[in-house]
Amino acid sequence: MTQIARPYMYELCTELVWPIAIATLSGSTMLVRQTTDHRSPLAVEKRGPGFRVAILTSASGLCYLAHSPSEQQEALLDLLLRPKRGEEQLSNRKKTIELLSETKKRGYSVWRRPRRISDELSFSVPIMARDRLLASLTIRFSSTAVPEADAIQRFIPKMKAVAQRIGSDFLAQNEHQALAIAADAPGTAGSGN
Repeated sequence: MTQIARPYMYELCTELVWPIAIATLSGSTMLVRQTTDHRSPLAVEKRGPGFRVAILTSASGLCYLAHSPSEQQEALLDLLLRPKRGEEQLSNRKKTIELLSETKKRGYSVWRRPRRISDELSFSVPIMARDRLLASLTIRFSSTAVPEADAIQRFIPKMKAVAQRIGSDFLAQNEHQALAIAADAPGTAGSGN
């Protein structure tokens, strides 16, 4: 998927300038698979493949969790919201589920990270292959350089379009590989047996 996503990410970074990343679930964190930080002059902190972020405190994690199948979402919430004290636990879970529901309905997640001079905002959209969640596509930017309302109008439609193209290409590649494997299987036409 990273190979499929890379050219689309580079194109989007060239257009929007801010750094773009793609991340997948890896255990109880999100693992950055590819970034454009090295290409973006606006990436203050350079992050690369292999960088990990927490699920509940990142746009990519919240996006991924919000769009996960319900069984996976429940299992992750059980892991991430381990019981501390009964009432506090229920309150945190309820708030988290409300946030995830709102995120899924909106179609993207938002995370604000306080910084010394200007807060860093991140938006993340899901990359889907039909009903299968593949990854999160995320952009990071300065809240003083691009106000949130402007960023929603400028970035989200372009990010959703890129996420859709990555998902479509991923599906097409997998279907092509499945056909090639089937054609080479013993006892099928075209196998040479």
